[in-house]
Amino acid sequence: MPEERILINLKNKNNLSIIRATSTIELEKNYLPVRIPLLKGILGYRIFLIHSKNQDKFATIRSIDELKKMTVGQGRGRSDVELLIKNGFNVVVGDEYETLFKILIAGRFDYFSRGINEAFDEYLHRKNLYPDLLVEKTICIQYPFAEYFFFNKDDLRLASRVEAGLKIMIKDGSFDQIFDKYYKDIIIKADLSKRKIFKINNPLLPSETPLNIKEYWINPAFY
Repeated sequence: MPEERILINLKNKNNLSIIRATSTIELEKNYLPVRIPLLKGILGYRIFLIHSKNQDKFATIRSIDELKKMTVGQGRGRSDVELLIKNGFNVVVGDEYETLFKILIAGRFDYFSRGINEAFDEYLHRKNLYPDLLVEKTICIQYPFAEYFFFNKDDLRLASRVEAGLKIMIKDGSFDQIFDKYYKDIIIKADLSKRKIFKINNPLLPSETPLNIKEYWINPAFY
């Protein structure tokens, strides 16, 4: 969820016409979304940062119920916390982002759930500080995740123009070209075809989410 002051500025049209934000029922109730996922749902593919000594333990997991017996770390205020709790996961909440890496290595929780576009960079930037940090190799949690452009509810014309532009980009292939420029190598590196993928629900998403429009969403099988 964006900072409160950003939402207030958008609602009051205070030098702000558009924001990019993760879709939730609450956000879509108060603001106008263009329901085209800007990152094709990539953040809904979650892999883990773990302590290296636990890799063998994760490799033996065969069901989501086994995974739920372990503890997952997340930052306070993140929508992931509510989502994971509602799906029956045992969540340990940390107040500071950087502290989460420290307490992961200290054994306060078993894994830190990250989008595939986050995990490898986070590992590379911290592997010297935490030599026991590892990107887990065998599991992925997947759930629907949408990040949209949002507008003031009165800005129907602007939202319509942005939506039309995005649809043109999807049709002519330029949307996917831009997406692949930044994320293709990461998707390949995540090697999802060799992971156990456990699918869970996202109860925070509105029913209007266009999950049936396949070209809006990432298909890892294409990479």
